[in-house]
Amino acid sequence: MNELTAIRTASNEAPRSIAIHATGLAKRYKDVIALVDASLTVHAGEIVGVLGPNGAGKTTLIEILAGARDADAGAVEMLGSALHPGGIPDALRAALGFSPQTAALPPLQTVGELVELYRSLYAHASGSIDLVERLGLAEKRRAQIRRLSGGQRQRVALALALVGEPKILFLDEPTSELDPQSRAVVWQLVRERAAAGCAVVLTTHQMDEAQSVCDRVAIIDRGRILACDEPAHLVREHCPGYRLRFATEAGAPLDALGATVVRDPARPQRVHATLEALRLEPALERLMLHRRHHGFVLEDLQVETANLADVFLHLTGREIRS
Repeated sequence: MNELTAIRTASNEAPRSIAIHATGLAKRYKDVIALVDASLTVHAGEIVGVLGPNGAGKTTLIEILAGARDADAGAVEMLGSALHPGGIPDALRAALGFSPQTAALPPLQTVGELVELYRSLYAHASGSIDLVERLGLAEKRRAQIRRLSGGQRQRVALALALVGEPKILFLDEPTSELDPQSRAVVWQLVRERAAAGCAVVLTTHQMDEAQSVCDRVAIIDRGRILACDEPAHLVREHCPGYRLRFATEAGAPLDALGATVVRDPARPQRVHATLEALRLEPALERLMLHRRHHGFVLEDLQVETANLADVFLHLTGREIRS
């Protein structure tokens, strides 16, 4: 898919305008190369997730796009205006919302004071009381920031990013410290902003959330964007096919099937097998014929398709890197 192709609305009536267009971004910190020729286009009303291993360049990318850090090379246009080293013009900054991975919030201010202060800075702002309530912070309105838990501070940072009703919203791991209920509220707020035409760029390590929330996903590793497309398209392109999982007795003749076998530690006489295939029906027929021919027991048969986590591992590798 051509990144510059305008994404159309559900009704296919009109193309969405480009909110962010970044080309050839590069960034280096002494001996560490953080970004290499990174390009990304995001349209109004679109949610784009940036996924990658630790140290892949996700935060550097989002900080450059948000104007919090200068790139060594490359160019960024937002809402039709070109950004220049040294920061974002005030006229454009009012249209942006940014929730960093670790927000430096004033410890002695209360939640209510801080959200209201940010609200006063914007000509068009959300109702701070409603936003605080929806983020589950109503009981903490009079609490000082220093008295909050990590998850509560993260929700305050999100409120500050949302209160100005931005046209572009940057979120760096917005749900990393949140419980499932809080995550659901955060994603609902993000979807609402996107539905109102806001372009959203976010980073996350939650593959299931990225697959369900994001319109497109960019996978980055070692500073390079390896792929960027709709989650379903990424799965079809990089991890097509099916995975058949089943259990059987230890010693069952599975080598001819090409199945991967793992012994069940709780039941030594039982193994778990995985068979991968591009086409489902022939694989099932082959498995059933093999079972009938050799007479082994087949239990707990499950058919799975690949997901975004499989694509992530396929593109970035399975080893853990510091």
